[in-house]
Amino acid sequence: MIAAVATIDYASARSYESGTLKNNYGHKKQIEVSDSNSDWDDGWTDDSWDNQDSRFWKWSGYTELAFGYRLQEDPLIGDSRNSLGELRQQIELTHSAIVWQFSAKADLIADSVTEEFELDLRKAEFAWSPSPAWDLKLGSQVLTWGTGQYLFVNDLFPKDWQSFFAGRDDEYLKAPAIALKASYFSHRFNLDLVWLPEFTSDRYITGERFSFFSPDTNMQVAPEPHFDADEPDNSELAIRLFKTFDTIEAAIYGYRGYWKTPSGLDQVGTAYHPRLNVVGASLRGPVSRGIGNVEMAWYDSKEEPGGNTARTPTNQFRLLLGYEQEIAARLTAAGQFYLEWLQDYEQLEQPRPSLYNSDEYRQVLTFSLRYRTLQDRLILHWFSFYSPSDRDYFLKPSAHYRINDHWQLTAGLNIFGGDSPHTTFAQMEKSSNSYVRVRYQY
Repeated sequence: MIAAVATIDYASARSYESGTLKNNYGHKKQIEVSDSNSDWDDGWTDDSWDNQDSRFWKWSGYTELAFGYRLQEDPLIGDSRNSLGELRQQIELTHSAIVWQFSAKADLIADSVTEEFELDLRKAEFAWSPSPAWDLKLGSQVLTWGTGQYLFVNDLFPKDWQSFFAGRDDEYLKAPAIALKASYFSHRFNLDLVWLPEFTSDRYITGERFSFFSPDTNMQVAPEPHFDADEPDNSELAIRLFKTFDTIEAAIYGYRGYWKTPSGLDQVGTAYHPRLNVVGASLRGPVSRGIGNVEMAWYDSKEEPGGNTARTPTNQFRLLLGYEQEIAARLTAAGQFYLEWLQDYEQLEQPRPSLYNSDEYRQVLTFSLRYRTLQDRLILHWFSFYSPSDRDYFLKPSAHYRINDHWQLTAGLNIFGGDSPHTTFAQMEKSSNSYVRVRYQY
């Protein structure tokens, strides 16, 4: 099951633009303004909490009803073809003072697919500016950085793949984690330092909502009890050094922790998260009439320096190239090229069954179109993944309509396919689904 689960590791959503704000000391800070892939919300942006002089609680939230239906049957999951069926209530509370803020966001979910009630604490963080140059955030929070759109290279914070493939809002692709984030701002450079006291894995495919391919059994599976890997007890550390040079945004990244999906097997065949160190860099800025980005990273799989075993991942070099441009009034097109280059490939392929060998140079191409009309009340979005090396694809069209200031309607498709049943998107073919969401915003 490991190869199947581990390959669902690279789809991502994230792009950003630089901006500035002043904290309560009046110090000018460089921030990120998220160009989140949610068609109407920028919920992944770091909360701007300057100019909050009031000393009282503020609250907001929404109620959402979501339904998803499989386009074909998957006998491994059961007779029901429902892929999504939930009533979600989100409440967000904020209390601000001169130099600090406390905020909390929680979702209460009644899920008809799992037949369970769930409380998902999205945020419970205390933010404080101890000096003009420093910001601190402590608690459960959603973390993100990088330049890709649905492709992560240097972002090693937890993701929720079940939400992404089921048709939930893009906000839920990013999973929360308990962390301490320290940010330093100066005219020379800016620094983010993130410490996660306990490892937080991705919310990966387990067989509960979607089946997946297991190379151990040479078939599609949905195990019962659901797949669950051992997780390390140690902490994670991530660092980003970034600065804007004229119109170019530059960043250097570092990460010390573990693979976010369970991509290793111990001596008794138990799935686990191997150690991982990552160093990388990115650039983003104007190119011709659009915006281009390049991002790269070296994945140092510390338990696999020579690539001579099938039980842990080998070292990798990852590269992302992207470009976005408005090609007509209110119509934006974007494309990306992603490369995953496995190191020591000759040694790597020897102990593995040749049927499931990963390609030495795995590639993914993406293409998107976004059209805004009716005074931005209607947004049509097409996004597609295609892998020339795996010969599989993932199509993700959607439409969002803002009826008024309170009511919103979203509908879309998640369509998977490919030639080989073990590749990342082809293994999800029977999980192809349609979905619709109705939201009332307070």
